[in-house]
Amino acid sequence: MRLLSRHIKLILTILVSLIFHNCLTGYYLSQEVFGTKKSNYDEFVLLGFISNSNLSVGGSRLGEVDLESLRIVATPSFSPIAGPRTTNSLITLTTTTADATIYYTTDGTTPNTSSTQYSAPIANVWSLAGKNIRAIAFREGYENSEVVSGVYSLPPIKTGQSACWNAVGTPIDCTGSGQDGDLQPGIARGYTDNGNGTVTDNATGLIWQKCSRGQSGDFCSGSLGGSNWATAVNYCTSLDLAGETWRLPSRQELETLPDNSFADPAIDSNFFPNSQSFDGFWTSTTNAQNTTRAWHVNFVYGVVNHLLKTTGDPFNARCVTGATKGYSNHFTDNEDGTIRDNTTSLVWQKCTRGQINDTICSGTATQTDWQASITYCNELNFAGRTTWRLPSINELKSIVDTNQSTLPAIDSTVFPSTDSNLTSAYWSSTTSSSLPRAINVNFGTGTVGDAVKNIEINRYVRCVSSD
Repeated sequence: MRLLSRHIKLILTILVSLIFHNCLTGYYLSQEVFGTKKSNYDEFVLLGFISNSNLSVGGSRLGEVDLESLRIVATPSFSPIAGPRTTNSLITLTTTTADATIYYTTDGTTPNTSSTQYSAPIANVWSLAGKNIRAIAFREGYENSEVVSGVYSLPPIKTGQSACWNAVGTPIDCTGSGQDGDLQPGIARGYTDNGNGTVTDNATGLIWQKCSRGQSGDFCSGSLGGSNWATAVNYCTSLDLAGETWRLPSRQELETLPDNSFADPAIDSNFFPNSQSFDGFWTSTTNAQNTTRAWHVNFVYGVVNHLLKTTGDPFNARCVTGATKGYSNHFTDNEDGTIRDNTTSLVWQKCTRGQINDTICSGTATQTDWQASITYCNELNFAGRTTWRLPSINELKSIVDTNQSTLPAIDSTVFPSTDSNLTSAYWSSTTSSSLPRAINVNFGTGTVGDAVKNIEINRYVRCVSSD
């Protein structure tokens, strides 16, 4: 009905324009109808046109109708424009109607005056990627705007790997290898030392504690403070640093710090000095399959595993602040054997290599060694796409879903028949610092580990493609 009302207003405006242009030029317009008294045609034209609606009378272009004249609030707009992005930035909302108030939601529901009122950038692309942001604008005495919707996507962060190795650990020329070090997919890393004991990750917008618990100073001197999970949670909650409100990071947040351009520890020690490779760091994320356990990350090469929450040394805490990012994968089945992840814009094989491309991915998945997996993806021509690759470890981790309380730790509606055997995993194209090994993900539980590249018991393959 609202849309019909707008059309009626527009039609009436055009009809009145025609009448006055052809018959009544020079007459006064009713103050009751138009809200102001005008004495010539040109002034009337200025009142009568809706923006972005080009109109003409008798072959002559009259101009653009002004929404203000119809007392309709202009639809809000996003900045940057919603859709695939390649860099992180804050998201702002604006409307051209003066004194209008914008309300928005980030869960896809229709916004109204009970929704969150916009007053500052709502968050950044990294934290809201994949979510349906919807906004509407109101002004007293005006008809409210149309609802605008937008979904952002942002690729996973680069792993940092820029070198390549063969199956036995010998360095090789990366060119054309299809390895992570050759293609280096993802958004760029970058940090800013804030000079107050904190470090901003420019790729995510998160602000990190520079030193781990038990350390201090510019070089993070001192011993790491090991603790059980509950103590780590409480430590971050009560941390008094740089005037920020701190928390223990989620698994998805802490997984952004491993940097495979460094080895032992795989973290940028220029910004996080005196980090230890074999010491694990707790996350706030409970293992949904066993709630007595929580996820942790260590920096040998980015190992991700889970332990009993009561476990103490050598597990530590590094706190974080900023917009929280959870598992918000929103997938689209392209109905051609591929799945689009709207959070990252990556396009995945729906079925594991060897399975039949049907609705349930029937058949037996094929396991191969690492090099054969890379070759398979490099040569894959499927669903009209000729450019496929074995995913980097950061890409492969992006489809792990730790909210799954039963095996496997992936959305099995979207990726049916994904192997949930606790002893099997899927290859990534990222080489481990423990040569000659490559990093993989076990979708049974969601753990991240590594394996010898040419082992007899091999791994599964799911290829990925980018737009």
